[in-house]
Amino acid sequence: MHNPTMYRVMEEKRFGVWTSIPLNDYEAMRQDVKAMSFTERLELARNSEIGWQLFPLECGSQLKVISGVELLCLTSEQLKVLLDKKPYIQEQHPGICAIDEDPIPKLLF
Repeated sequence: MHNPTMYRVMEEKRFGVWTSIPLNDYEAMRQDVKAMSFTERLELARNSEIGWQLFPLECGSQLKVISGVELLCLTSEQLKVLLDKKPYIQEQHPGICAIDEDPIPKLLF
């Protein structure tokens, strides 16, 4: 399901009336974006006002390498804001925390 604000973001005011972009233009954009890698899509979103409106958490997050795998991670501040707005996440996942650095090297075997 699309982000509910997506339709509002896609609208523009023309001749004093709110209209949305034509469906053919929208579908062409979707196909172009679909062909991109995740990193390319993230960079595209970060470089556009619409991207920040639709995906504020993703645009503000950081790519980090954890145990050799690149992951999209929220900052501590972002996670705090998210948990303040959506407390059920903390209830359902009590161990949730921000990852500031790779925890694997700290494990003692």
